[in-house]
Amino acid sequence: MVDRASDSHRAFIDAERGVARSVQGARGARVESETYTSALIALADLTSLRAETAIALGDLDGLAADSAVTFAPDEEVVAARALVLDLVSEQDRALADLWEELRR
Repeated sequence: MVDRASDSHRAFIDAERGVARSVQGARGARVESETYTSALIALADLTSLRAETAIALGDLDGLAADSAVTFAPDEEVVAARALVLDLVSEQDRALADLWEELRR
């Protein structure tokens, strides 16, 4: 699950630069313009990549819940969950910054 989250995070980081260019190009554009629409689509695609990372987090949450119910905490699951949560949080911040940039 960590590998899957890391792969989707790399894809997110790779795509983020292009999305940032698209958003910068759309800054101040009219909402109905093609430039603005393209930026929205780019942001939606980036959000989909974030969802891939979040799916891995959800799977780890399920494992953590299972281990908690059986009173058998698994430190590897806890560590993996923390790592993936950091990736998702980083992606959330990046998306929030891009949305803020588009609204300027």
